[in-house]
Amino acid sequence: MLGEGVKSFKNNGAKVVTQNGLEVETDLIFLSIEVRPENELAVEAGLHMGERGGILVNDYLQTNDPNI
Repeated sequence: MLGEGVKSFKNNGAKVVTQNGLEVETDLIFLSIEVRPENELAVEAGLHMGERGGILVNDYLQTNDPNI
């Protein structure tokens, strides 16, 4: 149900009520929420960024800045 907003959950999550009032019985719920990182400081510091705006790190979780 892509693009359908959730208004509430009922019966301990066994039922979802959408913004349009539709009630859906369910066994499992996946929520997908778009999140964008706040990376202004990292960009200003010259760190390398990934496609989605996250800080790129190596296998040891090190950035391109040797001091970070």
